[in-house]
Amino acid sequence: MIYEPMHMHLHTCHQPGGSMEGHIYNAKNLRMRYIRFTDHDTRTGRKKNPINRFDFSLGERIIDRRPLVKHGFELFGEVEAAAECGRLVLKASAESEEYAEAGAYFFSEGTRHTVSLIAEVSLLLGMKFKTSGDAHIYLDVRLSQRPPDHTPAHLVYSFDGYDGQSTPHTLRLPIEEREDGLYRLSLSDDISELYEIGGLDNVFDTVLITVAARRGGSAEIILDRFEIFSKYSYDGVITRQRRVADEIGKRYGVKPFVTTEISGAGQHKNVFSTCVPVIDYEARGYSVSAWEAVEHVKAHGGIFAYNHPFENNKFKAKKDLTPEEVSRYVINEAASLVSTKAYGASLIEIGFAEGRGAFGLAEYLRLWDTLSLSGIFITGYGDSDSHKNGQSWYEGNNFASWIGISEDHPYPAPEEAFIEAMKRGRVYMGDPVYLNFAVSLECEGATLGDAVYSDSPAHRVRFFAATADSEYTVRLIQDGRAVYEGKTVAGEDFSLEYDYTPEYPLGFVRAEMYNQDGRCIMLTNPIYFATKGEYLGEIPSYRLWEGKTVC
Repeated sequence: MIYEPMHMHLHTCHQPGGSMEGHIYNAKNLRMRYIRFTDHDTRTGRKKNPINRFDFSLGERIIDRRPLVKHGFELFGEVEAAAECGRLVLKASAESEEYAEAGAYFFSEGTRHTVSLIAEVSLLLGMKFKTSGDAHIYLDVRLSQRPPDHTPAHLVYSFDGYDGQSTPHTLRLPIEEREDGLYRLSLSDDISELYEIGGLDNVFDTVLITVAARRGGSAEIILDRFEIFSKYSYDGVITRQRRVADEIGKRYGVKPFVTTEISGAGQHKNVFSTCVPVIDYEARGYSVSAWEAVEHVKAHGGIFAYNHPFENNKFKAKKDLTPEEVSRYVINEAASLVSTKAYGASLIEIGFAEGRGAFGLAEYLRLWDTLSLSGIFITGYGDSDSHKNGQSWYEGNNFASWIGISEDHPYPAPEEAFIEAMKRGRVYMGDPVYLNFAVSLECEGATLGDAVYSDSPAHRVRFFAATADSEYTVRLIQDGRAVYEGKTVAGEDFSLEYDYTPEYPLGFVRAEMYNQDGRCIMLTNPIYFATKGEYLGEIPSYRLWEGKTVC
C-alpha cells in the first residue's frame, strides 16, 4: 500500500483569490501527485442573491435595496457621484508632470458579483467619455492569483494603449469607441491562454475604472450601466472546470479531482465523488434541507464529508467562550452527531492544526474520539479550506491527507481507489511542510480504519515512522487519552510497540506527532477494537477486519 498526500478542501476560480493552477503549483512543490478541488456549489450556480447589475440611482456606497446584499463602489481621487441622475462621474485634471487619477472599484458583500470565467463571462458597461491633452481612460479587470508569486492577473482594456500598469500577469487589450456608448467586454473570450495569464482558470474579481491626466490634460467618464452576464452554471460549469483542471494538471504532473462543497443545504459537506451531479438550487426553489442534500449524494452512489463541525450557525456568533462553554458545545455537538449518525458522512474534518474560532485542535480531537467510542466509524481527515493560493499551504491550517491505495495502480490512480480508502479510514493527516516521511500504525495485519473483533485480553499495536529530519514527540492515544509519549531521533527510524488492553466494549488506538514548538504535525486514523460478546453495535462491513486471528 502507498499513501498519497492530497489537499482535500480547496477553493479555486469561483471566487476571488484562488486559481486551480496556483494550488496545483503548491501541490507540486510539496510532493503531491494528487489534489482535490471542492468549490462552493452555490458559487458554481451563482443563482441565489448574485449581483448581476449595479444600480447607480441608489447612492454612492450602497446601491441596492435588498437589505441582505450590500454592494456599491469605492471611490478615489476627484470624483463626482451624481446619484440623482443614475450615473457615476469620474474626472481627472492636472498641470503637473505627475498623473492625477480618479476612479472606482466595484464591490459586493460576500463578493456576490464575482464569477468564474469558466462560466463564459461578459460585462456590459454604458460609458461616455472625453479627454483632452495628456489624459487617459482604462479599465483594469482584476482576476485570480497566479504562480509563482500568487499575485492577481489583470485584463486591462484601454482606448489608447495606456494602462498605468507595471504588474506581472497582465494582458492589455484595446477598446474601440462606440457611438451608442455600450461596451461589452467578453472576458472569457478575450482572456489569453498564455500560462502566465491563466486563461479560463480565473475569476472575475472586480474592475477598476480609472481616469488619469497631467500637463494640463483632463479626462472624464460617465458610467450609467454595469451588468454582468454568465452563460454556464452548476454541472455545465463543473464539466468545463474538470477539462481545464486536467489540462493544467498535466503540465505539472499533478492529477486534480474536481467536485463541490455543498454550501446551500445546512452544514457544509464536501462531495468526494465526481459521479454526483451538482445540486440545482434554482430547480428546487432554493430550498434544500441537509437531509435532502445527503439523499442526493447517496442516490448517485457518492460519499461526502461533514465539514468544520464548529463552523455553523450554532457557533458562528460565539466568541470569547469560557472553557466550560467550549466543553459544553463539544459535548452537545458530539451528541447531535451520534444521534444522526453524522448524517451518513464517510469523513469528518478534524485536522485543524490551528483550530477554528473558539475551538482548538483539542476540541476537534475530543469530538472525534467521542464519536469513535460511540460507534460512529467516520474517517478523520486533514483540512486547509484554502480560499487563496497563498493561504494555508505552508503555515496555518494547512493539513493534507495521506490516503492509502494499492501500489498496483498505474499513475494516475482512479478516483474509486481513493473513495474506497477514504470509506475504510486508510488515512493519516498532517502538515506537508514537516511530514516528508512515512508513518504506519498496525496490529497483526489490521491497519488504519480497521475494526477488529476479538476476545483477546490484549492487542499488540505497532507504530512506525521512517527517518525523520528532526526530533518529534510521538503520542499514542487510547480511547481518547494519551497512554504513551516518546521522541524520534533525527536521521533514524522510529518504532514502538504497545499492548492495548480493552476497557470498553468498543475502543481504539491512534497516533499523534508534534514538533519542537508543540505544533501537531501528524494524526492517524484509529484502529478500532470490539470485544466479542460485549459490543452490541454494528460495524460496517467495509471496516470489519477479516484477517487472521489478532495477537
